[in-house]
Amino acid sequence: MQIEYEATFANIDKDEVRDRLQKAGGRLIKSEFMQKRRNFNLPRGNEIEGGWMRVRNEGDKITMRLK
Repeated sequence: MQIEYEATFANIDKDEVRDRLQKAGGRLIKSEFMQKRRNFNLPRGNEIEGGWMRVRNEGDKITMRLK
């Protein structure tokens, strides 16, 4: 399974960042939500070198990705 990197930023004033983004022309597409995900190795006989699968609950939809 390949490594997928994610970043977490601590001590961020979300309201300040949102305000700055809005002033720069940004707009909110999706409100904050708790994302849940599960990663899976592919079954024997169906492996893809370096491949893996992810199922993610994005709040309003569930997605599956083969990577």
